[in-house]
Order: sequence, then structure tokens, then C-alpha cells
Amino acid sequence: MKLQQIEHSTRAVILIVFIFLIMASGWFAIIYYNYAGSNIDQVKQIEVLQEDLGHFLTLQSLHKNLYRDRLAIVNQDGSDPLLIDDFEANYEEYYQTIESLKASASQETIDDLNNLISASSSVRRQDLEQLTGYLSSQGLAHLEEVSLINVSVSGNQSLADPVLPNSVQAANPVEDLSSALPIATNSVEFDSLTQLLDRIYQKRKSQLTSSLFGIEASSIKLQLYSILPSVLLIIVLVVSYLRVKETYLLPVESLTRTAEEFGKGNYRARATVKARNELSTLASTFNHMAAQVSQNQGQLVDRVDEQTKKYQVAINSLEQRVAERTSELSSAKKSLETKVVERTEDLEKQVKKLKQFNKIAIGRELKMVELKKENKKLKAELNELKKNG
Repeated sequence: MKLQQIEHSTRAVILIVFIFLIMASGWFAIIYYNYAGSNIDQVKQIEVLQEDLGHFLTLQSLHKNLYRDRLAIVNQDGSDPLLIDDFEANYEEYYQTIESLKASASQETIDDLNNLISASSSVRRQDLEQLTGYLSSQGLAHLEEVSLINVSVSGNQSLADPVLPNSVQAANPVEDLSSALPIATNSVEFDSLTQLLDRIYQKRKSQLTSSLFGIEASSIKLQLYSILPSVLLIIVLVVSYLRVKETYLLPVESLTRTAEEFGKGNYRARATVKARNELSTLASTFNHMAAQVSQNQGQLVDRVDEQTKKYQVAINSLEQRVAERTSELSSAKKSLETKVVERTEDLEKQVKKLKQFNKIAIGRELKMVELKKENKKLKAELNELKKNG
């Protein structure tokens, strides 16, 4: 019954931890869908803003090139046709870049680009009006098309090499037109266009910075909200471990040490378990068993001492008897040795007598043999005599 209760308690702790893990997983999922999704949108917005910044940086670079070419043309009074051609090419690239950007930019960027185009168109119109008025005042009646710098007349020839009426061939049209060039008259408008482009760029840059701060704040919140369940889980695990340690591990460890000391012969060792559970009952049972074993051990020692004393008395009596018997055996041994010596001397004397008798008997036998031989010899001689006689 007690073991079943321990098993049920362990299962309850495991179930609580498992439920907490499921709740933590749900928490992580909610955090991911709430913050990760918004972060993805912010990342996409940042990517768009970064692309817009790149586009406006390109426009700023082209605009700076235009401004540099305008200054160069003003400094040379429009006398260098290559500078005019470069300026025209840069202006065309500038407008083409704006149109290409509108195809892939965001709606806000498209609105900014439209404002930029409107401002640029205003500058172009003012340039065209001033240039057209001046050309008309100079008698260039065959004007067909006036572009910002590329003024074409009656043969679509550039002002760098114009085809003009004979009445004005002697004059230098480029020098005459230098004061009417829009770069000389519309520098203020061009600077305002530069400022507009800078404001758009700074606006996009501030939006990008704000988005970066926003995604950084969201990332920090996501990290905090992600860490919170982990911290709670660690706290729950630590508290559960301390509880299990105090309730089960420490009592079991104390009971184990007591059992080891008791097994080594320390029969006075007792378990001290403060927990009010099955382990305290087990410790009490162990202490009761240890007390009985200690009592039985004392009784056994007393009995062993008593039997040892009895055996010691018996051993002492036996040793005394053995000593007496040994003394008797020693005396008997000495008497027997004396008798053996005497008997040995008698036997030696008898042996000597037998040897002498044997010698005498052998001598007699030798004499009898010789006598028998002589007797045979005499008989043989006697028979010879009888035969001869």
C-alpha cells in the first residue's frame, strides 16, 4: 500500500510537469503567431524601405551629376557641346529611372516620385518658357522643338552646331543664348528640387530606422516572452526537485547511510527521518528492527561468553589430563627404552652364539663331506681290488 502511494505521488509530479510543458508549448506557439508574424511583415516592410532607399540614392546620385553638369555648363557659358550632350543624357536617365522605379515601388514611394516628377516638370517648363522667349527675341522664328537644353531648329540640329538663317549666321548663337540657359535662370528651382529629393530620402531613412527599432523591440519582447516560460519551467522544476529531495531523496539517503553503518557493525546506528510519509514509517520499522537485532546481538554475546567459559574449563581440564597422560607416556617410554636396550643386548649375545654355532656346524659339515668323499674313494679302490683278485 505504501509503495503504491509513492508511485501515485511520482506520477502526479510527472503529470504536472508534462501539463506545464504542454502549456509552455502553447505559449510559445501564441508568441510565434503574434510576434513572429508581425516581425515577418516588418521585415518585408524594411526590405521595401531598403529598396526605396537604394532607389532614392540612385536618384540623388543622378541629381548630383545633373547639378555638376549644370555648374560646368554655366562656368563655360554653354560653349562645350559634349557637356550639353552629357547633361541631356543624364536628364533622360534621371526620368527613365523614376519611371522604372514606379513599376516596382510602394504606393507611398510612387506618390513621392510623382511629386518629384511634378516638381521636375515645373522646372523644365520654366526653363522652356525662358529659353523659348529668348530665342524668339533673337529672331529664331523656325524654332520647332525646345527641350531643356537640346534646342532644335529647322533640321533637328543641336544648338552646338545649329542651322540658322543667314541674318544671324555671323553671330555666335551659343554665346548669345548663354544668358538664357535655364541653368543660369532656374538655379533656385533646381536647388528646391534637390531639397525635395533629400526630404524624401530622409523620410524613407527615418521610416527605415523606425521600422528597425520596431522590429528590434518586437524581437526583445519575443525573447522576453520566450524566456518567461523557460524561467517558470526552471522554477517549477527546481521547486519540484527540492520538494522531492526533501520528501524522498534525503530520507532515503539518511536511511541508506544508517543501514551501511549498521551493516559494518555499529548496532547503535538509528535512522532519523523527519518527513511525515511512508519513509518515516520505513525508518521507524528499521529502527525497531535494529533495536531487536542489537538486543539479540547482546543476548548472543552473553551466551557466547558463557559457553566460552565452559569450554575454557573443559579445555583446562583436558590439558591437565593430557599433561598427566603425557607424563605417564614419558615414563613408559623411558622404561620401554631401557627394556629395548636390554633386550637388544641379549639378542646381540644370542646372535654371537648363533654365529659361533653356525661356524662349528659348517665346519662339521665340511668334514663330513670330505669323509664321504674319502669313503667313496675307498669303496672304489676296494671294488677294484676285488675285481683284480
